[in-house]
Amino acid sequence: MKKRTLSLFLALVMSLSLMVVPAFAADTTVPDHDWIGCSNAPIRTEDYTTTSGLKDTLYIFPEGTTFFVAYRSADWSALTAYDPSEVGDITFGQDYAFYSETERFAPEPGKVYHLVVSDTMDGQECYIELEASTDSSGEPEDPEPTSGVPEWLAGKADQASTGTTTATVNGEQQTVYLFPAGTKIFLSDGDGYASATNIATGEVVARGDGYPLELTLPADGIYEIKYLHVMWNDYDYYYVSANGAGTAEPEQPAEQPSSWAAEQVTAGIETGIVPDSLQSGYKQAATRAEFCALATGLYETVTGSEITDRVTFTDTTDENVEKMAALGVVNGVGDGKFEPNGQLTRQAAATMLSRLADALDKPLTEQAPTFADNASIAGWAYDAVGQMQATGVMNGVGDNAFAPNDDYTREASIVTIMRLYDIVK
Repeated sequence: MKKRTLSLFLALVMSLSLMVVPAFAADTTVPDHDWIGCSNAPIRTEDYTTTSGLKDTLYIFPEGTTFFVAYRSADWSALTAYDPSEVGDITFGQDYAFYSETERFAPEPGKVYHLVVSDTMDGQECYIELEASTDSSGEPEDPEPTSGVPEWLAGKADQASTGTTTATVNGEQQTVYLFPAGTKIFLSDGDGYASATNIATGEVVARGDGYPLELTLPADGIYEIKYLHVMWNDYDYYYVSANGAGTAEPEQPAEQPSSWAAEQVTAGIETGIVPDSLQSGYKQAATRAEFCALATGLYETVTGSEITDRVTFTDTTDENVEKMAALGVVNGVGDGKFEPNGQLTRQAAATMLSRLADALDKPLTEQAPTFADNASIAGWAYDAVGQMQATGVMNGVGDNAFAPNDDYTREASIVTIMRLYDIVK
């Protein structure tokens, strides 16, 4: 039995009472590591050399396997997981992901992870990898961010980066990511704190604290984006600027949808389901209100009549939102609000699509979802995600993952609305 003392936790005063947490009936543990539970037994082992040159065993598991705390040695026990190719053999900080006794870790296939189950004084570790599937079904994965833009920043800008430059900030050379003037950068996803500051004047031009907020990038200036990881009390810093020296770039040709979405987008426009307001910016994240517009277009096209009932909210007068709320397709967020410009996630889209089919008296086939990241799907969306997978209305994003909390783009919203249209029309 291989153990490691985790000195970071020595300062914590914890209970010494012992108890065993039983694994689920179909679960097992990693061989010779009975603290580390797994949903499938390994299919083989390989020799593995750590980043520090030590030899160890690498356990290979089938795709879809999840990992959890199998043995609770004290009142506080947790599973930690990280990619040693990025952070070395052991680390503590923002790259070290914690999973509590009730959570499961769903690794990305084809990547080695270092797992540690620990209490305040003791720990047990192993290296694991999920065998990648050769199945290429599902929606195409998003392209890699252009110009080396960090993944966090690339996912929060509504236009692609056009390149980079450098600038001296507080005596240090920093990479500045260039975007077209007018690009909207979403500073907070509802779970953190972010701000944008003009580095020349020191003026804070945008701030988000636990709710979405946009920075519309001016034509002049370099802006420092500071994003706080709340759990680790640690910041990321990025520097962005518009193209050119003080002037906006010439207007670009109208954006076209991705090749995999083009056919359904065209069909949606021709049938009148896609409104004029959504016939551009296809690759940007959709909002809750925008998805309501598509849902209304589908419902009224299929039924041939306008929805006359309304449910009102205090923060929007959007009639499509009011119509979908009247049908029970969407709900508010509390205090009479809807948050029409809030983030539309993949699992929220799945839930709205399922309810829309119900509203048309054509409920979708039910099955439990079988994605590798099932544990990340919220309970309120779980059945709907299974329906999406069973009917092919929504697919995964690659590597058998559903990515329930990822943003849902306009073009993906249109594609899935049209797939549902083909089922219910």
